[in-house]
Amino acid sequence: MFGPIDIPMYFDTPLTIYENIFVADGGVLDAPIVYVDDTLTIENHGKIVGTINVCDNCTLTIENAGVFNATFDLGDNAEIVQLVNSGDDLTHVGFNTNYAVVVDGANNINLRRVVDAGDGAETITIKNSVVDIDVANIDATKLRFDGVVGLRIDNLDEFLGRPILNNIKSDVFAYIDADISNPMFSVVSYVDDDDLYVKMVRETDYTKFMPHDIGGFINSLRGTRDGESVLYALDGANTRYELNQIMADSMRIAPINLMRPVRMFNAFSLFDFDSDTGFGATYIMTDDLYMYGPEFNVGIHSGDFDFGIRGYLNYLNQTDGYDKATGIMYGGAIHAKYIHEYGFVRGLFGMNFTKFNMDHVFDGTRAVSGPVGMSTYAALDVGYCFDSKHGGYVAPFVGAMYEGIKILYQNESDFVGRVGIDAGYRFDVLGINYNYSLRVATNALGNLILGGGMRFMSNMDMIGGHLDFDYTDNKIGRGYKITAGIDFKF
Repeated sequence: MFGPIDIPMYFDTPLTIYENIFVADGGVLDAPIVYVDDTLTIENHGKIVGTINVCDNCTLTIENAGVFNATFDLGDNAEIVQLVNSGDDLTHVGFNTNYAVVVDGANNINLRRVVDAGDGAETITIKNSVVDIDVANIDATKLRFDGVVGLRIDNLDEFLGRPILNNIKSDVFAYIDADISNPMFSVVSYVDDDDLYVKMVRETDYTKFMPHDIGGFINSLRGTRDGESVLYALDGANTRYELNQIMADSMRIAPINLMRPVRMFNAFSLFDFDSDTGFGATYIMTDDLYMYGPEFNVGIHSGDFDFGIRGYLNYLNQTDGYDKATGIMYGGAIHAKYIHEYGFVRGLFGMNFTKFNMDHVFDGTRAVSGPVGMSTYAALDVGYCFDSKHGGYVAPFVGAMYEGIKILYQNESDFVGRVGIDAGYRFDVLGINYNYSLRVATNALGNLILGGGMRFMSNMDMIGGHLDFDYTDNKIGRGYKITAGIDFKF
């Protein structure tokens, strides 16, 4: 009928409207009676005066940011809705009849103001909006939520344990929009005795607060029997420090931990320069791992030179406190020693591979099964052997040692100096040579190794045996090794 009203418009006779009306700031619509003859919207930023008659079965939507001095006359099944899109639309309308308030598409509008503005309304519907809450115990008897509704809370601590909304309807649902300092937690709402509360809960979607790859991997453990223990521990962590500690200890998440038995084996092997020929078995254990298996040695003695080749195969079993893993390790080492009047030089190099029987292991991007680890180790020492005419000997040495390990996306290496001493006592009884030995060593990392053993060899049968006990205290833990075997002399 006419465009936007941006000037005062006064009518002496009734006015009938069939289309939406927009009254701009500074505009006035003043008529003795306005007949609304269809379902339509009046958006007012100026001033409206008069009586408004709404036709039967029609809906009049009012969006008011101005002055609305009007009375209303409703036909049969007619209704009035006050539409609110922003805080400006909460301007009071003096309804003299039933009406409803609909907050639609609003962002950060104050809920308490909405409830106050709709004090006389039959219902207040919040639709696809985010509303601010700054006080507790808001009466929600008239509230209805439609679509996606968020409750924005800035001062969350003040509302924990206190009802936000009272007399809430059972079908009302809203998400909580609140800033929290710890991203490991989220805020959820719950209804108790018709009141709405909020609480902080531990977030269990790890992609929300961790890098996507590792977060997705942890999420993939949910529902699998393999990762139940470590997942239970992760879900129970309340700080980032606790979470990082669990991940650092876990064999699944940090597969470098799978190599702990290998590193313990290498710690002992770096001091094993046995040049006898024979075969035997070893057993290594700590508080949370053990391994055992056969080994063989081939020794060659030529003048001032000793050479040795060793091969081994070990079954290992370990736990990180959450999961258990088994594996098969195989490898070998070569070593040599040169003795002269000024002392001795010795060196060794070893390598091994380990196939682990474990599923759902993180490889840096995803879950894999049956990872394979590799390690290399080497040592070089120089020393001097003091022999006594009674069979005793003492051989102090200094040197350096190296170890490198790699599995999936993780690798570590150490290259440090070391110092130690070998000592023993040799003697013959009835054609049998005996050798009792003792060794003590440490390195720049503070690792300690102690060991002792006994060897015997029959000059007549060219057969003998050995038994060794070793102890180490290193970053893996305290480990013990027992070796026993049969030796041959050619």
